[in-house]
Amino acid sequence: MDGVDWEDEGRPKYLHEKIRSAMIPSRNGGVLEAVVYCDEKNESKREAVVCHPHPKLGGSLADPVTRSLFKALCLQGGFRRVVAFNFRGVGKSSGYCTWRGLSETEDLLSVFDFLLKDEKEGEEGQRKVLVVGYSFGSVVASSSVAQELPLERVCGLIAVAFPCGWLSSWLFGSHYRLIHSPQSPEVFSEVPKLFVIGDRDDFSSSHQVSSFISKVPNSRLDFISNASHFF
Repeated sequence: MDGVDWEDEGRPKYLHEKIRSAMIPSRNGGVLEAVVYCDEKNESKREAVVCHPHPKLGGSLADPVTRSLFKALCLQGGFRRVVAFNFRGVGKSSGYCTWRGLSETEDLLSVFDFLLKDEKEGEEGQRKVLVVGYSFGSVVASSSVAQELPLERVCGLIAVAFPCGWLSSWLFGSHYRLIHSPQSPEVFSEVPKLFVIGDRDDFSSSHQVSSFISKVPNSRLDFISNASHFF
């Protein structure tokens, strides 16, 4: 894939052989550039998707933290497929990226469509997806779980370096309101949510993020010692 050297990861050869480039159809008629790990022999009903940081600030699926999350999920072995993708307007993804990220929720929905599209009628057990996001991606992921995604298909949310400072509140206030007022409160409360943030985060204080997440049901907050927003 142009601009993304996925071979230079020190990963085992067997893992590299299961990773390929893909262009995922978007609901807006465009395409989303992605890398897809697929273990055809894995009988797990779980899939995972990773959302990258802010596209306006250079974020893409090539981001080091995004790549690390993708690799960790692949190596974990509990997922049949893992997808990392570029939001609209990034890399080879069509369209235009936005500052506030409201349009980008549609991109995540498009990846959901991709992961569930080949599910066979009558297939035993429903596939479920772990939604993972870093920084801007964690905001899009969290609000999408609260409002847009079919919650019966979401097995969990992992939000890494969720931004909660004053600038983030100005940019992502609409997302925050969606997260605190989910479309289906009872179902949303059943989805396990893990928030991970460095105790020296550049954009959120411990108090700010703790206060925000205290209003999110079934959530856990873990701090990483001596880590910034960029780890």
